[in-house]
Order: sequence, then structure tokens, then C-alpha cells
Amino acid sequence: MKFGINPIRKLTGAELSVRILQIAAILPAVYMFMVSGYHSLVTRQNLFSVLFNVGICTLPKLETLGLSALYRLALSEVALCFTALGFALVFGLVAKPLLRGDHKRAVISRIVFAVLVFADLIIRLLPLKMNTVFGIVPEVIGFMIRLGCLVMIILDLVADKREQKKEAEA
Repeated sequence: MKFGINPIRKLTGAELSVRILQIAAILPAVYMFMVSGYHSLVTRQNLFSVLFNVGICTLPKLETLGLSALYRLALSEVALCFTALGFALVFGLVAKPLLRGDHKRAVISRIVFAVLVFADLIIRLLPLKMNTVFGIVPEVIGFMIRLGCLVMIILDLVADKREQKKEAEA
């Protein structure tokens, strides 16, 4: 991994944050698929339920609200899981060319992603019921993961500024 814009064959901070979001979308699906075969998992707290909570709490809050609305409309956990997985797939497919494109587009994409993650962090700090549904510990873990994603995106931008400065001096 290397911070910056378009390092050759290296994963950047922004790309890693996209992958983290994709993993977060997979975690609830793992729990739902496990529960479909082992109904007793629902009756107690276990590793899979913790992964579900952390996965949901790591997703952007607006996405979580959308998934909640979908669940209330469809009353289907399967629809919920496949929608979250579909969103993760589409987000990854759209983000890769934006983050790996020409320099100007890559910088603008990182700035937009940083603003969106920062707005998500602000929403998480508001005293809203949706910010405590899954418990305080998963919410704090989700907040810290999203904060880490923001830091990685900012480190990409800072590394690019340093590189640009070195090129200007040379």
C-alpha cells in the first residue's frame, strides 16, 4: 500500500477505504446466510451477530437508512442483503476508474469522497435514535473505521501535494 495518487501496482488509501466499505457490506450478508441454515444463531449473541452489527454500523448512515426503508417495504432479509451487496459491487466498479483515472479526476474524486465520509461522521455524532440501534460498541467501532477511511483519503491527498511540490522544485 502507498499513499498518493495512482502509484503503479499499489493500493492507495482511498482504494483501501472503498474495499473496507465493500467488506462492511459483506459482513451482514454472512450473518443472514448463516442464520438461514442455523436458526439457533438468532437466539444468542455470537461472532456472526457481532460481525453483522459492526458491518451495518460501518456502512454510511444514509445507506443504512435506505436499507432500513427497503426492509420495511419488502420485509425480506434476502432483498436487504442482495441490495447491500449490489451497492458494494457497483460502488467498487464506479470508484476504481474515478480513483485511478487522470490526475485531476483522481484528486477531485478523493476530495468528494473525503467530504462524504466527513458528513457521514457528523451524522454519526448527532443524538439520533439510528445512531444507537445496534449498541454503542458497534457504533464506536463503525465510527473509528470510517474515521480511519477519512484519514487514509486525506493521506492520499497530502502525499500527492508533497509529490507535486517535489516535482515543482525539480
